[in-house]
This record gives sequence, structure tokens and C-alpha cells, in this order.
Amino acid sequence: MFFMAFFLLYFCGFNSAKAQVIEVNGAVYGSWVADTVKVTSNIFIPPDSTLAIEEGTYIEFYGPFCFAVEGNIQAIGTEEKPIVFTIIDTMEMSNPHTPRGGWKGLLFNNNISDSSIFNYCQIRYGKAWSDTLDACGGVINIQQSNKIRFSHCTISYSIAEFMGGAVYLNQSDVIFKNCDISYNRAGIDSTGYGGGVLAIMGSPVFKHCTVSNNRAIGVGGGLCIWSTDNATITHSIIDNNIGSTGGGAFFYNCNGGLFTNNLIINNTGYYFGGALGLKNTQFPIVNCTMTDNFGGQGGGIYGSSGVTTPFYNCIFSGNSAFGEGQQIYIAYLESAPGFYHSVVAGGREEFGGSGGTYPGAFHGEYIQNLEGEEPFVSVGDFNYCLDATSSCIDYGYSDTIAANIPTTDLAGNNRISGEAIDLGAIEFQHTSLINEKNISDDIQIFPNPVGEKTLITFPQGHQIRKVRIINSTQNTIFQTTINKNEKHMIWNGTNKAGERQPTGCYFLTTDCGITHKIILL
Repeated sequence: MFFMAFFLLYFCGFNSAKAQVIEVNGAVYGSWVADTVKVTSNIFIPPDSTLAIEEGTYIEFYGPFCFAVEGNIQAIGTEEKPIVFTIIDTMEMSNPHTPRGGWKGLLFNNNISDSSIFNYCQIRYGKAWSDTLDACGGVINIQQSNKIRFSHCTISYSIAEFMGGAVYLNQSDVIFKNCDISYNRAGIDSTGYGGGVLAIMGSPVFKHCTVSNNRAIGVGGGLCIWSTDNATITHSIIDNNIGSTGGGAFFYNCNGGLFTNNLIINNTGYYFGGALGLKNTQFPIVNCTMTDNFGGQGGGIYGSSGVTTPFYNCIFSGNSAFGEGQQIYIAYLESAPGFYHSVVAGGREEFGGSGGTYPGAFHGEYIQNLEGEEPFVSVGDFNYCLDATSSCIDYGYSDTIAANIPTTDLAGNNRISGEAIDLGAIEFQHTSLINEKNISDDIQIFPNPVGEKTLITFPQGHQIRKVRIINSTQNTIFQTTINKNEKHMIWNGTNKAGERQPTGCYFLTTDCGITHKIILL
């Protein structure tokens, strides 16, 4: 009897009592309730079986072993007690001649079981090495499997010899939310695609994710999205990735999808496209900020053949290239991306490539774009916010429904804070700066923008008694008291001492909670 209990606890993976350390191999299912789980060979969850892993469990692989999920897994940690998947020895992680140094990762293949969930997990030090199948997805390889969700997970320090430094998705609809995919690499001693993630077909979802410090020897330093049906990438930061083309991300044969509210910064495409590389794409890119990227050609965007992607409300500023197209490079005449209500620093006259020369070759639509470099300021945890005097404020494309614009920005604030949507990933928050919620059109301000002075007209029967004008840093520069019979007041752009104020954005607020923006010229 004792031997049977020992066998179930250590080898079948079923454990209902608290244990400090357990060892597992072969089939695993039931529950892991332990401080440490030692994996001593390949393991798998059988079909129609479930494995539940308790918060705080440390799962340690003692060699280059695979964890195949044929049933479903519930790995639900917490912020305070994450679940960790790792290997005991990483010494030969970068050696291309041996599988040692990493474990072979999580494998889902034709999985039709109930949902698998990974919540607050740290999944790291995977190594996909050897033949083609095993050379994809450094630590996560999902093929023809759906109903899998990763949330609040860190997926890092992994290597694939071929595709997907950390994650490889093939015909799979997988959700990643609030995940950090960082410090991974595709390509050990050969060309690798998708330093962080490679997705082929399917409809993967990435929301509120950070993809950073990944590297691909080939295309897609951070992400490589290939022939997907309807990929969704929103509210994410793509930062400091390196690839040959599309340092931040590379898209190929993507006609549908959603790419909005993303911040693409500090990436390098050492041949083409510091921020993004595009080939045969049509899906819209909306309210994205792309700055401080570098490309051999095309510091911001590289458009190869068959590119008709429209860009709405985007910012291309501060990117640089060794060759042509500091912001935009269009390689072929057949490509005709469109630019609408965006910042395109330097204008289309500075586009590079055979299809980018203007006037002459470039024939995409180019409507109501700003062409100066955009200065940014830091607000809270974000370093690429709009200054209060920015021309990007309230300048966006008005048909937000047609452009598929979400209701919140990258920072989680209301996507439309002023009179119209702003450009870029982060909306300038008029109301958050002045701590007022009620925006009203009852007060009339004319002229606005303001030259020497402006007339402020109050609505009939108003209950306003106090009026303040504050600047973008919340300092009150002017205030006055009015009575119920007053219908007008004049502001001449000065503070309480009569000193003319600098050009910029100001706010009129009242004791009734009414708020208006005033632009002082």
C-alpha cells in the first residue's frame, strides 16, 4: 500500500497533500501542491486529463525535456506567488551544437481539450534545437490548438534555432494579455524569424503586452506575423528589439487584423524597417506611436511589395536610417500605403525607395498630415506623451468607428479626452490634468485660439460664481468671481499680475464643473 501511494505521488503526478519537493516523469495529471517539482524526463498530460498547479510552485527541468499538453493545464499563480517553469542548468544555452542549456518547452499539438490557462507564470530558459519541428518556439510551441490563454506571464530568456524565439503559433487562436515577452532569440547559427513570437495563420491576440529586447537573425525582431486570419495587437509596447527587417515587428500576407494603440520604440532593423516591416498587407494601423527606431533603409516603416496598409492617427517622428527614408521607405512602385491625419516628420518628400519617391513614384493617399518632428513629454510611467501645446491634440481622423479605434488609449485613459481624438498611442488627458469630469458646450469662447483677447459668454440662467484659468501643469494663473447677472467676461491672456502668458494650452474651469480648453497664440 505504501509503495502504491509513493508511485502515484512521484511518478503519475497526482498529489492532493502538501509536499515540499516531488519528482515527476511520464504522464502527469491531478494536482501539484508542492514548493518544487523536479522534472526528470519528458512529461505529458494525457487526453481528457487535467493538471492543476498551485500558486508559488517552482518547476525545475533536469535536462532538455518537453512538457506536452494533450489534455489541459491550469497553472494559476498570483502576483505575489508566481508559478515558475525553468531548467536547473543554463550553461550551454547559446551553444548551437547541443540541446543542453534549456528545456524543450510547452508543446500543444492538435489539442481539442477544454481551456488551458497560465496566469502569473514565469516561463523561461526554453531551447528549441535540432530538427525543423523541434527548432520552433523556444519555450512555447502551439500547433492547431485553441482555447489557450496566458495572462500576466513573463516569457523570457529562450532560444529557437528557426522560428519563434520564445513562442511559435501555427493555426492557433491563443490569447496573451498583460504578458512580458523579453530577452528571447530566433536563430542560433542560422536564420531565425520572430525573435519573441512567430505566428502563422490563425487569429492570435496580444493585448497590454510588452515585447522587448528580443532578437531575430532574420525578419521580425520582436514579432513575426505571417498569413494570419485576424491577428489582434493592441495597447502594447514593442521596445528595443533587433531583426534584419522589421526590428519591432514584421507582417507578411496579412489582410485582416487590428493593430492599434501601440508604442513602437528603440527597435533596429539593420537592413530595413526599424519599427515595422510590411509585405502584402492591407490591414489598418491606427493610433500608434513609432519613434526612436533605426533602420538600414526606412527608420520607421519598410514597405515591400503589395502593401496598401492605411495609417490613421499615427506618429512617425524621431526615427533614423543609415540610407534612405528616415521615417518611411517604400521599396516597390506597386505598393501604395495611405497616410491620414498622422505625423510624418519631413513629409512624403523624404520618403525613400523606388515606390516612395515624391513627386513621381509615391501614389498612396496622403491626407491632412503634420510634417514636423513631434516633441514628447513624460507623464507617470510613460515617456512618449503629447505636450500640452502639441498640434496632435484633437487632430485625429474623426470616423473612429470605421478606423476600429478602441475606447481607451495605451495608458488606459479615455481614448477621446478633448473635442476629437489625438494622434499617437497616448491621449492627452484634458480632464485628468484639471481633475474635472464635466465637459460642456454651454460656455462660448470666441475667438479660440486666442490672439490678444477673447470673449467668454456664459449661458442664460447660469449658476456659475467662480471662474479659473489654469495652465497644463495645474497652476491657477487667473481667477475671478462673477454674479448671476453677468453674461460675459474678457480674458486677455495674462495672469493675475497682468503678465502675458506663454503660447500654449490652458483650461477654463468653473465651480459648476464646466471645463473648456483655450489655446493661446
